[in-house]
Amino acid sequence: MLTGLLWLTTFMLLSGRLSGELLASASFAEMPMDRRCFTVAATAFTIRAKYYGLWSLAEGSSVLAGVTAIQDDTSGSKPRQAGLRNVNALAIELAQNTRAYLINWNIGASMWLRHYFYTRLSPGRQKPGLGTALIAFFLLAISHGFEAGFQLSFFATAFADQVAKCRCQLCLMLPASISEKTALTAFITALRRRFRPIVLNIDQKHGTRLQVVYNLGGWVMAQTMMAFTVAPYLILNLEASLRVWWLSYVSYHILKSRVLACVNKSWCR
Repeated sequence: MLTGLLWLTTFMLLSGRLSGELLASASFAEMPMDRRCFTVAATAFTIRAKYYGLWSLAEGSSVLAGVTAIQDDTSGSKPRQAGLRNVNALAIELAQNTRAYLINWNIGASMWLRHYFYTRLSPGRQKPGLGTALIAFFLLAISHGFEAGFQLSFFATAFADQVAKCRCQLCLMLPASISEKTALTAFITALRRRFRPIVLNIDQKHGTRLQVVYNLGGWVMAQTMMAFTVAPYLILNLEASLRVWWLSYVSYHILKSRVLACVNKSWCR
């Protein structure tokens, strides 16, 4: 309960200066690029604080009323009351990739959508692909409302989700002899052999000083990408939402599109 009140207090203190109206204003367009990125990320954090507070209060109220779900602790020592948690604020704020961001937000709705809708759209035993993700996120957008901002935001989130988990060939970085089945393994292996040793020691357990920069860079990229992705959700207006994306030179969406352009023919299945 106290955590929820703290989050709501944070929202009340920041919402006067950071809101969707600011992103749609002329003063936002006059800001330099770095300040625009910071403003979008700070505004997204402000709106998230509201949901953190509300979900925390709802969880606390349910526990106090005796309506809770007990889950066994992973260590087996004692049970923990985590069955009603609908958001993991710490995991979201420290997320270094979009996948970690998405699976910790609105956990209940995500689980329902994944188990009862998302996986059932794929024929046979095939893994859900981009088309399935677009349909699923379109359903989420309709459940929020019919404003254009919802449609744009969830459409972009579907691409971000696929970029985070799809099996990309990234043909410019892989030898031509590598087959589709081994493309993901080869790509990850190439990254680990050529880049990770720069930030990790030989035993791959203890990081070097560069690991701090590596982690910080991943955190900044993930948070900024998701902030621009959900910006239309905060603005709702179609013209203003597209203007915010245009002012960022649509850089993050171009990056996502370039990655998806290199996926195999089965579209991340």
